Amino acid sequence: MRLYQTAPGELYLEIDGKEAKLETDDSTAFVAVGLDRALGLLAALDRSAKLHLYQQHIRLGIFDTGLTIQEEFRPTLAVSQGGASLFLTDGQSIVLMDATGRVRKRLDLHYRLGAINCSSDGHRFVASDFDANVVRIYDGSLTPTHQRFAVDLLTEAKRAQLMASSATTSAALGPLAINNKGVLAFAVSGTVCVTSLSRMKALPRTS
Repeated sequence: MRLYQTAPGELYLEIDGKEAKLETDDSTAFVAVGLDRALGLLAALDRSAKLHLYQQHIRLGIFDTGLTIQEEFRPTLAVSQGGASLFLTDGQSIVLMDATGRVRKRLDLHYRLGAINCSSDGHRFVASDFDANVVRIYDGSLTPTHQRFAVDLLTEAKRAQLMASSATTSAALGPLAINNKGVLAFAVSGTVCVTSLSRMKALPRTS
């Protein structure tokens, strides 16, 4: 399965080489899209912060997210395998939704958000703190579990390249990824770091 956005309001889904345009309204403009490649759940966030859900080519509905689109931040979303968990953000809040369009949790941020991603099973969520360059890990219900400065993780990581790293403490974190086992990867100034939750500071649980 492949998903293409050819214009602000045009989405095409290709399955086994056959491409079809998805149903959208004429005035719709999407600012973020995501696809579960296992079952074909497709999520698209429009400029008015409405979430459009599709099951492959079938439109399931349009749902309120409670987010507010800001001009200075490009909204992003992440979809877990099977589409059970959808993580959306407008830069000020993160919203956890399910495949029925129900908001399960909202987390208001105390930091300026960078990148986000989730593990394929949806049990882990990772976000970067844009200003402090901190990598923050949450569980599948958006409860914080681990965090650490990216530069510390880079310093401890074993070098697997001949050229010296040019990453600095002031360089912004790039893309993030995390798997079901807690292996974490992120990029800083063209350097890719692969590490794990065991290298991060565990946060105390609140009852």
